[in-house]
Amino acid sequence: HADLIKLVLAHYLGVHIDLFQRIMVSPASVSMLHLAPNGMVRVGRINDDGPLKPPPKPENKKADEAVEKKEEES
Repeated sequence: HADLIKLVLAHYLGVHIDLFQRIMVSPASVSMLHLAPNGMVRVGRINDDGPLKPPPKPENKKADEAVEKKEEES
């Protein structure tokens, strides 16, 4: 998958396709693109292997209670 990710990053960075192999993408790393509604694309991260933020907790208390109940039943 790394070559495909490198090609996409190269495209949005304006790097010629002949030079895409200069971009490094490690296993289990994260590269992130910000896609704006107006079509603008910004590269937010490349080859980031640092800690990721945990997903946000649901704000709906009923959803929290349902998840807790399901976990208790398991």
